[in-house]
Amino acid sequence: MSPRLFAVALVLLAPATWAQSQSTDATLVTTPVIPRDVERQREIERATDAREYRAAYDAAYASYGGQRLSERDIKRARCNDAKSHREATLREVGLSRDFEMLRALDDAVYEACRGL
Repeated sequence: MSPRLFAVALVLLAPATWAQSQSTDATLVTTPVIPRDVERQREIERATDAREYRAAYDAAYASYGGQRLSERDIKRARCNDAKSHREATLREVGLSRDFEMLRALDDAVYEACRGL
C-alpha cells in the first residue's frame, strides 16, 4: 500500500486519531527501491528465457507438419520473434526504460536478424 493510500485509509478509519497523529511523529511505510543489480539480474533472466524459448521454438517450428524448413526460414522466424519480444518489453516497461535496456534489446534483435 502506498503512503498516500495508507494515509487516506487512516483518515477514513479514524479522523480524530489522524489529526492527533499529525501533531506527533507518525511513521509511514514506503515501498523499497529496486537496486540496479536486481534489475540487471532480471534482465539477464529474461534474456536467458528468450534464448531457451527460441531454441524450443526452432525445434517445434522445424518439425511442424512433418516437413523440414530451411535454415533461412528458421532465422527469419527467430528474427521476427526477437522484434516482437523487443516491442512487448518496451510496451511493458513504458517510459521507465534506460539506455542499457534499449541497447540489450537492440543487440538481441541484431544478433537474431544478422545474415538475413
